[in-house]
Amino acid sequence: MTVAAPLLILGLVAALAYSYWRFRGDFQINLSRGAVRFRGKFPAHRKADTANFLLHDLALTGRVRIIGTWTHRHILRIDVQGAPQFQQRIRNFLKSTLGG
Repeated sequence: MTVAAPLLILGLVAALAYSYWRFRGDFQINLSRGAVRFRGKFPAHRKADTANFLLHDLALTGRVRIIGTWTHRHILRIDVQGAPQFQQRIRNFLKSTLGG
């Protein structure tokens, strides 16, 4: 029993870490410390415009994670974590820029 408890706790911590850091959606945009990082299927010709919008137009400084998913009907679903006052502006910008 003494060995099982630490292994169970370690497994739980590993599962939580995996669910937090795993890649979700078709693309992910992370903003942290003034740097914008893109992961996944984000159009290369739209990266500079999007980074400029996030850093200069909105002047975001905190941590923001944007997850975009294309549905089977080609509708873009966007989930914004962080920057609650700008979530709708970010969604509108990405939908108008990327379509969907």
